[in-house]
Amino acid sequence: MLVVLMLGALLIDIAFDSAFPLSFKFLIDDAITPRDGEMLALILGILVGSGIVFSLASIALDYLAARISNDLINGLRMDLFEHLQRLPVSFFERVGGGDITARFSGDLGAVENALGTPLPVAILSALGLTISIALLFFLQWQLALIAVAGLPLAALAPRLLGRRATDAGFELREEQGRLADAVHENAGAQPVVKAFGLEALMIRSFGKRLATLRTMGIRSGFLAALLERVPNLALLAFHLAALWIGAWLALRDSISIGALASFNAILINMSLWLNSMTYAIPEVVRAAAGYRRIEQILAERPEIVDAADAAPLEATPGAIDFRDVSFGYPDGRTALSGVTLPIARGAFVGVVGPSGSGKSTLIRLLLRFHDPAAGAVLADGRDIRTLTQHSWRSRIGVVFQDNVLFDTTIGENIRLGRQDASDADIDDVVRMAELTELVDSLPDGLDTTVGAGGGRLSGGERQRVALARAMIRSPDMLILDEATSALDPRTESMLNRTIDRLRRDRTVVSATHRLSSVAHADLIVVMAKGRVEEHGTHIELLERRGLYRRLWEKQGGILVDIHGVTARVEPDRLAQIPMLAVLDPATRTDVSEMLVTQSVETGNEVFAEGDPADTFYLIARGKVEVLRTVDGIRRRVNTLDDGDHFGEVALVTHARRGATIRALVPTMLLTLRREQFLDLIGRNEALRTAIEAAVRDRSQ
Repeated sequence: MLVVLMLGALLIDIAFDSAFPLSFKFLIDDAITPRDGEMLALILGILVGSGIVFSLASIALDYLAARISNDLINGLRMDLFEHLQRLPVSFFERVGGGDITARFSGDLGAVENALGTPLPVAILSALGLTISIALLFFLQWQLALIAVAGLPLAALAPRLLGRRATDAGFELREEQGRLADAVHENAGAQPVVKAFGLEALMIRSFGKRLATLRTMGIRSGFLAALLERVPNLALLAFHLAALWIGAWLALRDSISIGALASFNAILINMSLWLNSMTYAIPEVVRAAAGYRRIEQILAERPEIVDAADAAPLEATPGAIDFRDVSFGYPDGRTALSGVTLPIARGAFVGVVGPSGSGKSTLIRLLLRFHDPAAGAVLADGRDIRTLTQHSWRSRIGVVFQDNVLFDTTIGENIRLGRQDASDADIDDVVRMAELTELVDSLPDGLDTTVGAGGGRLSGGERQRVALARAMIRSPDMLILDEATSALDPRTESMLNRTIDRLRRDRTVVSATHRLSSVAHADLIVVMAKGRVEEHGTHIELLERRGLYRRLWEKQGGILVDIHGVTARVEPDRLAQIPMLAVLDPATRTDVSEMLVTQSVETGNEVFAEGDPADTFYLIARGKVEVLRTVDGIRRRVNTLDDGDHFGEVALVTHARRGATIRALVPTMLLTLRREQFLDLIGRNEALRTAIEAAVRDRSQ
């Protein structure tokens, strides 16, 4: 209905704007020249009445255009947001948060700007131009031919420049999205920037991005301006030609003065229509470029959809079976290969293994973030792909390593786990998650706002809120994905005790690299290179002397104080490091006493590629990534965690770092400087020769 009313107002607007110049012919030829007062009064009366109707229609048109455009843009916003909720987790890992935000702000803003005024003006101008041309032919077809001869030239510019302008606008929008990503990354990395004095480097890097953006902006703006300018210049030339010829025809009485006046007024009106249309074109072009980027997201297809005959899960899920499951990521990485794993109802299952072994992928398949490429995940013998996603996930509570809390209150963050939860339900899970002390210490209690991402709470407090959010669902299955890896020992110990109490009457699956947190599990599954390497209880796996035993020994012998402030390593544990294994027990004891604790926050670099190398590192607790620059791009080549070591070559040789090491979680390192080590081994040539041989073997 609103569209019909808008079209009616639009027709009145066009009719008046087109008829008003034509009235000059009747005023001059039929009223003023013959001195006909009654005709003059009639024509003026019609004009005044039409003007009143036109004014009311114009106001209505403005209101209707504003209302319809806002309805359309809000509908597009909702479509885009709803579509984002259906897209897989992998999409958000591939597309930066800043870029998605830019599409909502910049790209949708461009579409909104075009819908507000430019697009209606362009439509109105196109219709007005068409009617003006018809009136020109009505008045004097020979002059009309001359006047409209410029229109093909006016139309040629958009044809020649339109695609280039749209492409330039699209590229500009893409670069603006990348710039938004860079700002988003910089804001999150401010501790690193300030700790390493990177402000000047960041400013230079941002300046280079702005230079690229400036070049793209100039090209896009110039092409858009040409789209507006060229048609008007072409029409102006033919307008002058028609006026020159029309004046000579009037001088020879081949056309009346009124017709010439009307003709000229219509030509001016036509120029205004064209000017309005070309003025609107750049905004429409920018909107088209923005909409192309929006379409990119709308064209993304959800990986996981409910089958047409999917049924809700009604009974409590019992045993879970991974049956010959294989899965690979789009980039070609094989994450799981032929995994068969039974999980009994009510069991506590620990999934462990080196980084990249497939632990997190196993969890993602269990949550149905992905579906297997081969094999199946079964619940009581039923493929979970035959169940609706909502009913399956409603039976699961999950605590991730990086738990996102929303910028609302503690109570509302917990309630997100089950939106119909009562205040009494929330009080119960607050006690279960041992949050009572925290809540009671806050002036607003559960009504305390946690800040963006939960930034006003500590890591342990965020994990407890996340655990309460998971438990409010009364889940049949509790999934923990590296849930304690970023916590200090005291908080981790408390959280593990809480989880141990909560595991009663429910299945618990915990994927972790820290073996001590699942040593008491009913079943421990050891993953390696996407396969189940071995499984059993802690004692059984130690007796087999396989991968689990090696991982346990790697993480053993390193002691962190209960508050997570200092660490130390037992001398015998140092014998696992090849270049220190050649030391006698007394010297290893001296080395263990020389090691110094160093803490590194998430995102901070331990050292950068190319830095002087003079320190050895042993990871007491935490996780780091190893980054190398390949073809000018910094790429992750490995991850290291509890018990791993790096930089041992720096103890005996002067070199440069061949890689960058950056903390993925709060990390505690034990460090030893080269000068101290060389002083310790002194003049013992045999010992030094043995160490250098060990270093060469390590390097090879």
